[in-house]
Amino acid sequence: MDLLLGIDVGTTHLKAAAFTVDGQQVAIAHEPTPLKRVGDGGEYDALELWAGIARCLRQVVATTGARRIATIGIASMAEAGVLVGRDGAPLYPVITWFDPRTRPQAVHLARDPGTAALFRRTGLFVMPKHGLCKLLWIKEHHPEAIPEGATWLSMAEWIGFCLTGQRAACPTLAARTLAMDLTTRIWAADLLDHLGVSCDLFPPLQPEGTDIGAVTQAAAALTGLEPGTPVALAGHDHPCAAYAAGVTSPGQLLDSTGTAEAIIGAVPAPILTDAALRTEISQGPLPVPGLYGLQAGASASGGSVEWLRRELLNDLPYDQLTALAQATGDDPTGILFLPHLAGGGPPAVEPPSKGA
Repeated sequence: MDLLLGIDVGTTHLKAAAFTVDGQQVAIAHEPTPLKRVGDGGEYDALELWAGIARCLRQVVATTGARRIATIGIASMAEAGVLVGRDGAPLYPVITWFDPRTRPQAVHLARDPGTAALFRRTGLFVMPKHGLCKLLWIKEHHPEAIPEGATWLSMAEWIGFCLTGQRAACPTLAARTLAMDLTTRIWAADLLDHLGVSCDLFPPLQPEGTDIGAVTQAAAALTGLEPGTPVALAGHDHPCAAYAAGVTSPGQLLDSTGTAEAIIGAVPAPILTDAALRTEISQGPLPVPGLYGLQAGASASGGSVEWLRRELLNDLPYDQLTALAQATGDDPTGILFLPHLAGGGPPAVEPPSKGA
């Protein structure tokens, strides 16, 4: 029986898993996402991310034995991206989506073209995490990292490139860059031109689930996969979770919890009105034709748990952490925690807000 193989480039873990076509898990492998702390934020080495994914793939392939992988789908965190040169080499470290260094660029964009204009074009409220803020920061501080022929790839797109050698983007990830027109689902060339950013930096957009290429001989040697196995972009992890949970029609709602937490409500079309603008709730495409999502949430939901383990509990194993929580009972503890370790979100988007 053929298997489906999924890859997730997560903030906390890198994962690969094989499933039967009816959704039964056959094998899974994961390892911590290699993070380099930089001030209040951090960076990833794109080649280390690929090496970690390759190790996970090799472990899953070894576990599944001779069973054929019919296709591979790749999901990832959203706003982090990597600049890739004409020769395929990364040109600058991956700035994490939660890194605050890009606040000045977000402030500039909120003034010009302006919060309202950007919302009506992209469905987003300007936040430092968006990919365009990162590109503008690199352009200002490290312009040598954006030579002619460079490409901006989100994390799933980077792994897709490593597997196939093909540069492609998908709408659910592109929608988190601040560079995609939400209504037309194409790159906003005039907006980018206004900001002095070349539209050529962004690869062609293809719907989620579309084959972008096949596993190369070089990638096969690293991963154990069969050369020629088709690869598709599954997209931004939270919309992928919505689809997996059955959010396929307007009016359905998902609470997707990971390092960050997202509430996604499905609607049949973008709602780019003044009333929607006042909610400070972002919007974007879902991986279902003709379906869009209203998205709000907390940037440090599971991330707060990781902070607690790291800073106060000496990396306590999860089972012991669960036992501690159960031992407190069901009554309120009297402790109130503001989970703004990565800034505050809707209904008042405040990137500088801190945890307390």
